[in-house]
Amino acid sequence: MMRRLSTTLRVQRTLCIAFLAALGLTISCDRDCPTQPPPPPPPVDNGTNFYVLYRNAALNDDSIAIFVFNTNLMMAVDSFMLYAGATNYRKIAVSTDEKFLMIASSATSGGVVHIIDIDTRQEINMLTGRDMELKVSRNGKYTVAESWLENIVLDSTLLDTVVIDTVGSWGGAWDSTGNIFYGLQLRPSGTVIRRFDVEADSALPEIAVIDPVYGIGYVARLQTTANPDKVFLYIYYGQNSGRVVSYNLADSSIVFSYWIGSQNTYLAITPDWKTILFTDPENFDNWVVERSVYFVNAETDQLETIVPPPPPANGTVYGPEEMILNPSKIAVSSDGKFAMTDGPESRRGVGLISLTERKYVAFLWPDTLYVYAGEPVGVACKVRR
Repeated sequence: MMRRLSTTLRVQRTLCIAFLAALGLTISCDRDCPTQPPPPPPPVDNGTNFYVLYRNAALNDDSIAIFVFNTNLMMAVDSFMLYAGATNYRKIAVSTDEKFLMIASSATSGGVVHIIDIDTRQEINMLTGRDMELKVSRNGKYTVAESWLENIVLDSTLLDTVVIDTVGSWGGAWDSTGNIFYGLQLRPSGTVIRRFDVEADSALPEIAVIDPVYGIGYVARLQTTANPDKVFLYIYYGQNSGRVVSYNLADSSIVFSYWIGSQNTYLAITPDWKTILFTDPENFDNWVVERSVYFVNAETDQLETIVPPPPPANGTVYGPEEMILNPSKIAVSSDGKFAMTDGPESRRGVGLISLTERKYVAFLWPDTLYVYAGEPVGVACKVRR
């Protein structure tokens, strides 16, 4: 009897030891081999919001309206009206955090910039100047209200004044670092490229624009590239005559050159700094223009793509009023997927271009905007994610 009990105890002890060993192994595995959490879900692509400024955009023909076009939904998702009687507002920009809109007047006798809270649609600040343009740096740090009188540089988030360049410029752009602003200024000898280093609060040496073959007309626009010594310029020589060129600041050489007829050409560059885009809109002294958008390799100076406008609504062109798209100003989304062009001159639409497909993929027509009607005169989106 005692032997049988002893055997039973030995079996129970063995089973207990085995159980404790298994329990220890489980605890050890939990401690040394924790279960990996599931991977985070992919980020949601909400698309890009493009903000379109419409002039004469109300029934009283004396107001402006803002339409918000979303690239994910491919439609206008919001709209609101501003400033009755403000028909001379033609420039628009969006803050880095997409909390504020900046609307600028084109009046040369006394321009103004209104800074508006997008959520409340209330004005929170106002700047005064001369025919100001609004440029946000690609690094998201600065916004400049550029004018020939002076350039007011703001903090892009707080919208406080950081520094004022009292010389001023026109048609400029931020460099790839986002700290140096390149602009154009007229000197007795001709147009110069002025560079202002915001971080150092000082101007770099000016560089003259020289063209020994055709001479220099009115240098209207400048677009920087990833190369600090290379810019693209739009030069207007007179009625029906202008061209876009690449210009080397080190030796004044011109490699790329494309002749166009417009006097209101605008330039932009993709977020990867690889592709220059420029437009050829109809304007008041020339109806016979391409109305196309051009893609140029910023490194090789090769013209890669020409995106034509859509055909007229009635299939026949008798005059400029038949054209339903007239790309002028151009904004490029920070994700590098889209570009949007405005369409000045009455009854023109806004076009959205796929930068990968290099073709128009959506339109926004003035006659589809309910009580609003008029012409789109500015387009913008945030330049940084």
